[in-house]
Amino acid sequence: FDAFLGGTSLGETIDKFILHLCKEEKISTVCVLDSWVNYWTRFGAECDQRFLSDYICVMDEMAQREMIKEGFPNDRIVVTGNPYFDSFIDGININKEEAGRILFISQPLKQAKAISATNLPYDEYVVLEDFIDVFNKLTSEKNKKVVIRLHPREKNGKFDELMKINNFFYDNIKDIEDSISHSDLIVGMNSMALVQAAVAGKIVISYQPHLLGGDA
Repeated sequence: FDAFLGGTSLGETIDKFILHLCKEEKISTVCVLDSWVNYWTRFGAECDQRFLSDYICVMDEMAQREMIKEGFPNDRIVVTGNPYFDSFIDGININKEEAGRILFISQPLKQAKAISATNLPYDEYVVLEDFIDVFNKLTSEKNKKVVIRLHPREKNGKFDELMKINNFFYDNIKDIEDSISHSDLIVGMNSMALVQAAVAGKIVISYQPHLLGGDA
């Protein structure tokens, strides 16, 4: 092939392996960014350019400025936008809400910490434990239903020990837009799905305990 087009992932992933091979074979490489966080950890250690692609397509000028400030080569960054955001909320319908359905958006942050991909002062277990504690203290209504949606990288059943209470379930709706549509409250940490839900007009809570400085 003449060129490699990929996304960006945390850790030792297959895209990094392929990109390294492409560099050895002098094959052009392009990576597409989809979020405004963890710029260097998507490619490897900070300021380690071994796994940088020839070109990095970013969402906007803000991402470009932040990456240059962190030491990315200016000539590799191209502001292209991201087609996903063009139809960001098309699949969300606020008229499908089920009264009392609370959607918790999980993320594999503990796993990311283990590979030194993030230094956040919380993880999904801390946040979910706090959420369960507050939920049990504040609500006595029987019609509340908490649905936990796992990230694609998370293992099924990872929260089984924390979910031994009534009205907590794993999300069985395939599309996240449809799941957001059916929920009247969305809770999470720093997932892009929270932004997606908020832009669509949903009530959203981002809970990031012990975080100091800028939002992650």
